[in-house]
Amino acid sequence: MTFNDLHNDIEEGCDCLSQKPLSEDPQAAFVRAIKKRAVSVKDFRSHRERGMRMKVKGCKGECKYRGVSINKLDNNTEAIRNSWEAARLISPRGVKPKSNKFVCAFSIKLGAGKIWDTSNNQPEAHHTLLKADAFSLELILIREIKPVSEF
Repeated sequence: MTFNDLHNDIEEGCDCLSQKPLSEDPQAAFVRAIKKRAVSVKDFRSHRERGMRMKVKGCKGECKYRGVSINKLDNNTEAIRNSWEAARLISPRGVKPKSNKFVCAFSIKLGAGKIWDTSNNQPEAHHTLLKADAFSLELILIREIKPVSEF
């Protein structure tokens, strides 16, 4: 598994794969908010891949900017839902009403990338998917897609 795209043009000496803890657990379930009921590879683009300009500090910030924010499911749907709602309310760009969004529950297959636990042991906090160069929808096992209102 290679991560050349992840590290392209990154600051000197920064290796996202040295962040801890990293895992590749195909049994774990994750969620990500998506715009449509049909999942596309665009739903798994990082801020960097979407061209969003953000001020990031240090190697950890660079790696989070290049990774995809996801939430690990572990009997914590209410905490995740509350966190998403709080983020929606304070978003400077404003977010469309949640009825226009869906939740995709999924697992990653071996070879999709590495999961970086950036939750700091907070049940609602996100993890970061560091995608491998070979990342594709074929490496994602979709478990369920439903409206945010039903999450």
